[in-house]
Amino acid sequence: ATVFVMTILPRKDSVDARNQRVNQQLRDWIAAQGNSCIKLVDSEKDFRALSNWPSLMGSDGVHLVPQGYAELAKIINKYL
Repeated sequence: ATVFVMTILPRKDSVDARNQRVNQQLRDWIAAQGNSCIKLVDSEKDFRALSNWPSLMGSDGVHLVPQGYAELAKIINKYL
């Protein structure tokens, strides 16, 4: 079986810095496992690479708008 671990998406508030630290810990932990059964879905990195990612967030700066969910689905799909 393959286990997929996904990073936390960006936020547009003060919690974003904490989430970036958690995401780095996830990346480091998975890299240290050396186990091909654990795959990282780096949704944070790929979402931030979208030039319009802030506009894909709702007014609360946390949840995605429908187009944001569509972009997230594309990101996840490329890892599957």
